[in-house]
Amino acid sequence: MALIKHRPEILVYVPQEIVPGASFKVRAVIDCRARLPVSGVEIELMGVSVWMLSSQQSRYRDEEQFFRSVARVRGAGPMGPGRHEFSARFRLPPDVPASYAGEALRIEYTVRVKIGIPWWPDASASFHLVVVSARSSAADEQRVIYTSGVHALQQHRPYVEMSLGSSALRPGGVLRGVVALSNVTHLHYRGMAVELVAVERYPALFGVQTHHRRSHTWVIPVEAPGDGQPIHFALSLPGNIVPGFTCGRCSLEWYLVLRVDVAWAPSARMWVPVVVLGRRGAEQSEQRAPLAVGAERLDLVWRDVATRTGFLYDGGALTGQIDGVEVRVTRERRGRNGAYLVAMLRYPDLGIGLSLAGAAPCVRLLGRDQGQVSWLARALGQVVSRCPVVAADDREMRCELPDNGQRARTVLGFVEGARALASALAQAVPGIPAPACMAAMVPAWERTARALGGRLHPAPMRIEAATDEMPFELRTDWDEYGRPARTVIELRPASKIDVRYRLQWSAQDGVEGLDLRELSLSDLCVGARGLAIDEGRIRLFLPGPLVDPAAEMKRVATLVWLGHRLSGRVGVYR
Repeated sequence: MALIKHRPEILVYVPQEIVPGASFKVRAVIDCRARLPVSGVEIELMGVSVWMLSSQQSRYRDEEQFFRSVARVRGAGPMGPGRHEFSARFRLPPDVPASYAGEALRIEYTVRVKIGIPWWPDASASFHLVVVSARSSAADEQRVIYTSGVHALQQHRPYVEMSLGSSALRPGGVLRGVVALSNVTHLHYRGMAVELVAVERYPALFGVQTHHRRSHTWVIPVEAPGDGQPIHFALSLPGNIVPGFTCGRCSLEWYLVLRVDVAWAPSARMWVPVVVLGRRGAEQSEQRAPLAVGAERLDLVWRDVATRTGFLYDGGALTGQIDGVEVRVTRERRGRNGAYLVAMLRYPDLGIGLSLAGAAPCVRLLGRDQGQVSWLARALGQVVSRCPVVAADDREMRCELPDNGQRARTVLGFVEGARALASALAQAVPGIPAPACMAAMVPAWERTARALGGRLHPAPMRIEAATDEMPFELRTDWDEYGRPARTVIELRPASKIDVRYRLQWSAQDGVEGLDLRELSLSDLCVGARGLAIDEGRIRLFLPGPLVDPAAEMKRVATLVWLGHRLSGRVGVYR
């Protein structure tokens, strides 16, 4: 036996890619130049986590083994000159990580062929393997919309919304998404960038060290963006990214970081966790579109509320009618005061001099008669808290809530509150009592209303009826101190009144010679304060309050005759 032993040449043949959970073959070829005594031949497969630590003087490598398998393919005995081939089959556990080469963390797989030589250093050779992940889909993927914080929208800070078609990234695939920028009237957005960041964690002297590695960066152009208008993008993903993992004391996570550059303001950043899939697996022929964001998402939110409430949605407003009360809900921006949800309630004239004092939530209703106001306050007290009232009069009520209207739950609650308020108002109005100063006159007014085939509204002391197809109204007008100022009898003829018959007369002018062409109006105006005839109505003004309207039925008949004459019809009363 030669004293100097010649080391053999070792070659290894393995698959180009190895998938965890699937068996694979390793073939070792040993070429001996001369006869060589051998104590045995082993093929070893090993997986290690490797990380780099730094000290004041240098950087050094540390590692942790997470897998090892050894196959003995030849026993002891001489190995003759020439080529000798050995093979072994291995199987990696399905949960081991794929090969990864980061900046501070690595996952390495090696296969080593070791030839034991008696009384001589062993011959060995190591070769790196490429292990890929077989995971082809993400489990329980949830599609969400990411924002930079809803409070930023109210405070005029950079506000961004983003959604992704999928949070599962395929190496070499395409990621589709959409971004919406808000508060554009107060901020100057200069550009956007999307970064794919690998978060590497590994052991350190004290605890765990974290390193952020920027894998890839894409720039998205921004030119005069509209407020809340969607900006769609499609990113070509690099092909060398690998799935995240937790392996012993090491881990890898992936994040998509959106960075929005804003002039004269802090940049907005959003970290979105994503899942990287394996390169193996069938590619999807269809890709999911990202969820709507910005103005598109807001439109969908409000349409959903309209469907759930039965309101109509058109032009950015929700409209509905509840028992004769029109409700309109909109979203308003108030400059630096932010956005508000606004509900406008419109209803027939209450005629009680309604107004509002104080500020939410400590507001109180005012009117000319305390009894009327107390009745209305009791009827609305239970629902006002759901839809805060900020202004009110006899025809409109305004409710506001400081909110940007981005969340369906908030908008739905506000709309439901406005509907409840409208319903309570519609039910309360018929029960509002007459003013205290005219309460004793209500029976006489009700008799007159029945005689005219009309209806008495006791709160404003107003009778509404129709005589010979002409709308008729007998009402009380009130002064600024809440006292009955005058009684008005109003008739609206069926057709337009000719300009030659129009006039404005007051008692100071006297009734002598009060003739209008062939019409003598002196009898009608005796004891009256004034008469007004315009294009569409005739109004006679009498002193107030009127104790018994039946005493003025003769004037009513005269007004009806006058309405027929002025509208071109022959009267039946004179």
